[in-house]
Amino acid sequence: MPSLSVIIPCYNQGQYLVEAIESIFKQNVKDLQIIIVDDGSIDETNSILNMLENKLYIECYQQQNQGAAAARNFGIQKANMEYIAFLDADDLWQPQKIQTQFDALETGEEIIFTGISQFISPELMSKKLKDIQIKNKILPGICPSTYLSRAETFARVGSFNEKLKLGEFIAWYLKAKSLNIRSIVLDAVLAQRRIHKNNTSHLNKEHRGDYLKIIKNRAA
Repeated sequence: MPSLSVIIPCYNQGQYLVEAIESIFKQNVKDLQIIIVDDGSIDETNSILNMLENKLYIECYQQQNQGAAAARNFGIQKANMEYIAFLDADDLWQPQKIQTQFDALETGEEIIFTGISQFISPELMSKKLKDIQIKNKILPGICPSTYLSRAETFARVGSFNEKLKLGEFIAWYLKAKSLNIRSIVLDAVLAQRRIHKNNTSHLNKEHRGDYLKIIKNRAA
């Protein structure tokens, strides 16, 4: 069975962190390294890390708030397994995700993504919300929580652009495509994106111009 490093950046998502880790332990992987990078959280993340830091397979690190790109880059530096995956602290994996991706690598693809579904976090659920259908509930999974590749494949592309506070993963993926690195998005929906009041994409409205920068650089 291949070895796997899973990198979890966490900024004020402590209440979801244990559930995310539990979804990793449900994978069919024995040689495992879970790297949690606290990106300057001011919630209960620190106390959760204190509880987790001596657990088997888990490594906990803390840094001043620098953004998800910097947190993932820090985690990559600590990773020492053959394969790399990312999981946002508020997201979840289905139990068969990693094995399905390992199997897909046998086809010659170098980066394997899966589909991802969205769900409303239980603490937000009210009677009114239960009757609301989430728009675009199933999404194509080109995002960190669906990613898997060999560590050497990630290294060929290089680190995430830490100047970008949004869209850093898309910028990285476009660079991978420009290097003719083969990738595929599996039809199987094997990850879950949690919708909650602190989603980074909503908090970082002031950084949405980063997406425009990515598009302009791609067109140049």
